[in-house]
Amino acid sequence: MAASNSHQGIAADNNGTVRASNHTVSLNLNGLTQNGSGVFESRGNNTVRGNTTETSGTITTFGPV
Repeated sequence: MAASNSHQGIAADNNGTVRASNHTVSLNLNGLTQNGSGVFESRGNNTVRGNTTETSGTITTFGPV
């Protein structure tokens, strides 16, 4: 759970990679954030609700292996 943060709930910044699955992201300024050259991949099963901005940047999906 990423909740009640004054900025991002979960963020991928320059040169970073995030792969998120089964997370609850709520009450943040930004829920899921991709910045610059960061890579943000979501399994598609995250609950992202009640943030000022739900997603920012490019959030791609990935499936099970």
